[in-house]
Amino acid sequence: MKKWYYLILFLVAFTGCASKPEVITSKADRPTAKTPPPLFGQNTQPTNIPTGMNIGTEPTSTNDANEAPEEKTIYFGYNMSNIKISAKIILKKHANYLLENHNITVRLEGHADERGSTEYNLALGEQRSETAKKILMNLGVSGNQIESLSYGEERPILFGHGEESWQLNRRVELVYD
Repeated sequence: MKKWYYLILFLVAFTGCASKPEVITSKADRPTAKTPPPLFGQNTQPTNIPTGMNIGTEPTSTNDANEAPEEKTIYFGYNMSNIKISAKIILKKHANYLLENHNITVRLEGHADERGSTEYNLALGEQRSETAKKILMNLGVSGNQIESLSYGEERPILFGHGEESWQLNRRVELVYD
């Protein structure tokens, strides 16, 4: 009788703790070795910016056509050069400013994190700055007002060897002359 008691107790304990496995319904939901997990939202800026760093994440508080927008940094996903919605909003503000001020030029400085070869990161930084340039030009800004270049991994905003640093280093900075 004791054996049955322990057997039933054992079965009840383990069946009560069982959970259903996660069901993946589409290929898009399946993780791959090439797709890193998102650390912050698809359409957001990084949320782990160290206190005291002014790297362009403050909301623009002015609509004055004589002042450049405060947000001067757009961020990218790992190994990506496509523009997120949050970056398009920032670029739209800069396009409006440049359209009102034809004598002002902007330099788009592309950056990458430390992963990958120097040559690869220079090319990725260039792709990022060229993508931002295309968006500005599609919004009506003259190509004569825009210069794009790449620093690759050479000018990190935050030194470190983890995702916290890497996500801040994957960026394009808009620098006005």
